[in-house]
Amino acid sequence: MWFSGEEPDFRTINRFRAERMKAVIYETYFSIIDLLKEEGYIQLKDYFLDGTKIEANVNKYTFVLRKLTERYD
Repeated sequence: MWFSGEEPDFRTINRFRAERMKAVIYETYFSIIDLLKEEGYIQLKDYFLDGTKIEANVNKYTFVLRKLTERYD
């Protein structure tokens, strides 16, 4: 990259991650989880993943979502 003087765009970086680094990232992730578990930093008995997305306060439609949230809370 430095030698050619060009910077890769997001597609190039994403393609590199998807094709060449996927297995490495996968193994690294689980190795870190195992290490944290062994060291006592985390306990997997309370681990849940549900894909919930939380709305940020910077959206101009937040007031509408706030009303709905309070109504159905």
